[in-house]
Amino acid sequence: MTNRARPRFRRSDALRRLAAALALGGCATLAGEAGDLDAVRPNAQAGPFRLITQAELATGVAPNVLSSPSARYREPSALALGESLVGDVALYAVAELGGQSGIFRFRAPDARTFGAEPPDAVLGATEDWEGGAIAEPEAARVGAEIWLFYSAAGGIGLARSADGLSFEKLPAPVLGAMAGTWEDGPPSSPGFVALAPGDYRLFYAVGSRIGEATSMDGITWQRRPEPALEPSLQQDAFDSVAVGDPEPELAKSAEGRSILRVYYTGRGGNGTSGIGLAARFRAPDPLARATSPVLAGSRNPSHPALLRGPGLALLFVSARAGSPSSQDFPAIALAVAPATVVLPR
Repeated sequence: MTNRARPRFRRSDALRRLAAALALGGCATLAGEAGDLDAVRPNAQAGPFRLITQAELATGVAPNVLSSPSARYREPSALALGESLVGDVALYAVAELGGQSGIFRFRAPDARTFGAEPPDAVLGATEDWEGGAIAEPEAARVGAEIWLFYSAAGGIGLARSADGLSFEKLPAPVLGAMAGTWEDGPPSSPGFVALAPGDYRLFYAVGSRIGEATSMDGITWQRRPEPALEPSLQQDAFDSVAVGDPEPELAKSAEGRSILRVYYTGRGGNGTSGIGLAARFRAPDPLARATSPVLAGSRNPSHPALLRGPGLALLFVSARAGSPSSQDFPAIALAVAPATVVLPR
């Protein structure tokens, strides 16, 4: 009797398992998300998330960590400054403070109390191509530098810093409008991830879809020809109208395989929004989306910003400050996963 070789694992099988795993339980279990065979272990840090409660917040009104009708805090991007995920955190966000509108850097010793010290204004609109306003910061640590991507009228810009406070802009956008493609306008909402040194990805929004570009140096980018993610074809889906605000991360599956996750804002036909999750285990495979949002609700969360550590994930989002009409202004709220985790006060 001869031994028969075990059939090779096919990429199509992995994609089917990935899609099935993302669909299972609305992201509550993502065990097989990287296409691993026979993986039945939970990965609750991927979602769903829950908004923090008042018992987890030292000051302010939960779940908001930054809230003011005049400052209109919004569009966060987070960086951990220490080893503890619930320790020293820098938050880059758009605000209107002291008569100045731009990108500010806030700092919290506990990842929540950002009013502990005055913010630092780090970036304003100074270049003609920016059209007088900048928005949607995306901060990332690359080598010894902090890179800060941002949106403006002419596309996506990049500024770099040695200390995370004093930034030097590149004089032109690193990703501008491109005619003759599926993109019908300038890109915005940058989401950056380093897969390896010299192997970078930039996800971005144009209209109702999300695109993807690759780069070796973070300055010269090559767009992929097709959208990375489009609105859901299901009319009643939370993301049936538009997808945007991508937040990518390189993670490990339960089996130890690399997986690229992309959190994003999904908008539905009823005018609401929620945070969705899509994933793939290798390029250029398409992203497989979860059928349910990882965070939703009447506050209409958008612009996700993720911090992940051992056993815990924090998700900062732009959200409606509260339910009364007097609270109908943008704020920055905080959510946590797994939902059973209680943050130490």
